[in-house]
Amino acid sequence: MRTRARRRGDSLRIPRVAAEASGIRANSEIEIAGGNLVLTPVRESPLTLAELLEQVAEENLQRKIAPGSPRNSLA
Repeated sequence: MRTRARRRGDSLRIPRVAAEASGIRANSEIEIAGGNLVLTPVRESPLTLAELLEQVAEENLQRKIAPGSPRNSLA
C-alpha cells in the first residue's frame, strides 16, 4: 500500500486505512528502526498466569455471594 503522510501542526498524520491495515491505533506503541520509516505496532506478549496472579489484590477481589435459591427464577 502506498499513501501520504499529512502535516498536522508539528506532527505527521497517517491515513486511517494505513493505520487499520497495519494494526496501529491511537496511542499504540510503535518502534522505528533503520534508515527506512517502517511503522510496526509493538505487540506485548500475553501475560503468564503468575503475572496475572501478581495483580490480584484485596481491593480488586469480587465480593462473596452466599449460595441459595435463584432470585429471578423463571420456574
